[in-house]
Amino acid sequence: MGRKKKVTGALRICSIDAKDLYISEHYIDESKRGYRLQRPDGTWNYKRFTNSLDYSLDVIKMQEVYGTVNHYEAIKFPFSFTDGYNNYTTQVINTTYKYSVKSFNRINLDTYVKFGYYPNDIEITDCIGRDKAGNIVAVTANQDVMHPVEQLPKGFIYIRHEGDALGHYEETSSMPTLVTTKELREWLYVNGFNVDGVHFVRFKRSSGSARRGVCNFINQQLYSRMNEWAKCGLDIREGMPLDLCSYDAYIALTSSSIIGTIQLDPKSILMIDDYHSVFKCDVMATEETPDHHYVTNKKQIERDNSIWDGQSLLDSSVYGEYSDHCMLLLRNRFFKSACFQTNIQKFFEDNGITDISQLNGQTFATDIHDIKMITTPSSIKYCKFGTFKQWVENIDSTWGVVKYEKFPKYMNGKKSACHYQLMQTLQMTFDETKEFIEPTLKYIVALRDDPAVLREHLKFSRYKDGSMIGAADKNEVVYNLMMLNDRFTKTKVYADFVNDLVRHQYNEAKVARIVVNGLYATLFGNGLEMLKASIGKFDGTSELGSGNSHCTRFEYGKTLIGTRSPHVTPSCVWLTNNVKQDEYDRYFNLTPAIVCINSIGESTLDRLSGADFDSDVVLLMDDDILVKAAQKNYDKFSISTSLVSSSKIKRSYSLQQMAESDYRTAKNHIGEIVNLAARLNSILMHNMNNGQSFEDNIEIYKDSCTLNAQSGVEIDSAKKAFTVDNGAELKAIREKYNFRNDDDKDWKPYFFKHIDTQKGFFIKDLREYRYLDCTMDYIQEIIASFNVRSRKMSKLSSEPISYVLDKSKYSKDSVNKRQVKNVVEILRKLKSDRSAIFQQQIDDKDAKRLLLDRVTYDATYELSQMNFNYSTSYYLIMQLCENPDWSDIGKIGFYMLLSLPGTGFYQVFDQSHDGVMCVEESADDYDSEYFGITFRHYMSDTGEKCEGDFDFTKPVDDILCCIKHKSCAKRGQKCTRS
Repeated sequence: MGRKKKVTGALRICSIDAKDLYISEHYIDESKRGYRLQRPDGTWNYKRFTNSLDYSLDVIKMQEVYGTVNHYEAIKFPFSFTDGYNNYTTQVINTTYKYSVKSFNRINLDTYVKFGYYPNDIEITDCIGRDKAGNIVAVTANQDVMHPVEQLPKGFIYIRHEGDALGHYEETSSMPTLVTTKELREWLYVNGFNVDGVHFVRFKRSSGSARRGVCNFINQQLYSRMNEWAKCGLDIREGMPLDLCSYDAYIALTSSSIIGTIQLDPKSILMIDDYHSVFKCDVMATEETPDHHYVTNKKQIERDNSIWDGQSLLDSSVYGEYSDHCMLLLRNRFFKSACFQTNIQKFFEDNGITDISQLNGQTFATDIHDIKMITTPSSIKYCKFGTFKQWVENIDSTWGVVKYEKFPKYMNGKKSACHYQLMQTLQMTFDETKEFIEPTLKYIVALRDDPAVLREHLKFSRYKDGSMIGAADKNEVVYNLMMLNDRFTKTKVYADFVNDLVRHQYNEAKVARIVVNGLYATLFGNGLEMLKASIGKFDGTSELGSGNSHCTRFEYGKTLIGTRSPHVTPSCVWLTNNVKQDEYDRYFNLTPAIVCINSIGESTLDRLSGADFDSDVVLLMDDDILVKAAQKNYDKFSISTSLVSSSKIKRSYSLQQMAESDYRTAKNHIGEIVNLAARLNSILMHNMNNGQSFEDNIEIYKDSCTLNAQSGVEIDSAKKAFTVDNGAELKAIREKYNFRNDDDKDWKPYFFKHIDTQKGFFIKDLREYRYLDCTMDYIQEIIASFNVRSRKMSKLSSEPISYVLDKSKYSKDSVNKRQVKNVVEILRKLKSDRSAIFQQQIDDKDAKRLLLDRVTYDATYELSQMNFNYSTSYYLIMQLCENPDWSDIGKIGFYMLLSLPGTGFYQVFDQSHDGVMCVEESADDYDSEYFGITFRHYMSDTGEKCEGDFDFTKPVDDILCCIKHKSCAKRGQKCTRS
């Protein structure tokens, strides 16, 4: 029943903070200098590999370069090695810049060592370490001190609280800083560093890495050839004036994670000019003042839309194994483009194009049938530094496939989920909100009360991306047990699982993860016009027409609502009329997850938060309630438009300039911007719901638009330079609204209480959460009053696990007690290791996840090496589920053992294989309905329809009726009104 995850192409790499690397290069004892990852016995501590180097065109090239270089000169370590689950490499190291170098630096939880001293050479006695001259060079804090010293180094104090027999040392804020994080970055970039005798130099940082402030370094022996390959024939030399932000971002395009490759001859590319649609429109414009601040006002402007920005047309003959998809996001050196599956040759034939000379653009193809891609300079970043001819001559015919369009995960790919950023910008009434959320609440009740519905839900919720070998995939385990027979659904284990699932669904609904008829559709901009431009027949006219779109997923003639993240301001709501367009269906092999849009003569791209066409997606829905809510104020909220342009900061190609550029980019505020905007939008909707006009709240809306422009600046900061200080502008907006109550507590709209709690930020004594008349707070009221968890499954399913076990083959004497002891030790160690990781102050979520994966894999691997007999398996399942002394490891142990590949734990369960009740979609003979999809109940063994009343959501109607009495709901009281 278990499954084994394939080893992926991603490589685990070490992540080291610059502080630690700098310290290791400055030990007084020069023989100790250099950072050490390898243990003295030559083995590796896999827990140190907390970052990943994605499988990419860079990695493919790096392996080739490694083989060539290593042929001529010995490289100390192999390119990669494996532990059987993960692949690792020490040829690339990730660096972070979180901490400055102090006079004394913490080396573990409580011990501080003086800068320049090697920790292993210091002997600590009574929390103090000294050198040969008697100077204090180490201090252990927060531990009892028997004989406190009188003269502590600056930065430490001795504290003994009243009533305590002993005191302890503590670090203070007066600890001197020797090297700042900015200085550390420049030092590392210029000088590099040594790890286990290998010298590393700065390599690359992607746009995402730049915003997080991290950078990859590479083994110096590989750098020269990798850098020449990355430059793709460009003559970039030390000290040369250069648009450094853009260059750094573009050479890193080949480091993007890829899922595979395709072959395409560069000579088969036709490059046409980009087209800019210029038109006048009234907008809420955000601009930069002469003294570098933001100002937002309504004005008429001349807008310029690049209608094919970042997209290409790719002939269907190239798709191969990806033929079921329309969009492929491709990478090559200095190339990034969303390519849409096109019948290029059919279009040429229909328009009488038989010769290369009839094409409108540049190509090095010699035959019309050789044209496989149509693109523009917006996708070929090389055109910013060199010519199209140079690029074609230098790039490879192997192209990386980053991703393709995706379908929703809900209801077998038919439904998607909304989000709070959109809901907070829609002016909905309490009753409209209740009506919108009702189907989701009914579905949660059905999950709780109808095992057949839960079976269908779990069928499409198993095998989530990223789950590891033998990981405790609860959904898979429960689904397998539920398919054996119905007995498992009577157990407490099942009840606990359902309660956890319902709690998760309940919490998802609280943050507006409400199921809707929709999907995240990839934007395809004026594709037919792009085809016509390739043969010189595009005259600037839109084929779709203003206000229209074409998506095969939805009924034609319907008004759709769309939103793209980050959704910061109310004007980012997009309404579009879905129309039939035969020519699009003839020349493009569209899937339902593609939406063809128009940006000629209309502000579609600004509506969609500054979208372009390099694989941007829009959450597209046809929900009538949301559409109606959006229409209320659609024309009131002038479209937020950023006129803030990047500055022309003069930089040169040097390591010092790279350090300065990366330091500035690392200060990212996107999360703060989105959260502050949500607070302002809550106030705006509250005021308008209480009778105030839009004009009364124009200043709030202007500030919301300013935040929208700031979000664009943050997103572009990795490849563009800006002069406005976003942090200072954010502070000014916060101070303008003074989110402090009379007790000087920070106050937020009530829905933030749930978000803060989920993220671990909820501090009762420091914050106040206020109910406002806004959609997100209505959702909190409705869900709190609904209280779907009031009838827990434990009241319905409480049988012990023995109820579903087959005891006929069990023998107490056959239980392998040594194995039982080992299993308990492994599970308790895993629980302890996981707790320790959660308690560590690790800001990088990916790094924390990798650490958790590592300890889970270690435990899983040990368990999988044991060969359990029937009686031992039976005993372990019984003890994990019913022995109170095992309660600390019961849940994790149960799911982990049943996830093990090939260990046979399922054999101890009753294998009667009686038919179980399931549901399937049925348009005619149905007995229940969820989210507009009708289902019928049937028996799995016979396929026969089940008779009965399967509407488990009838009580929901009464509760929802009660909720409409808002005052009762707000107080959480039972409504006594009829």
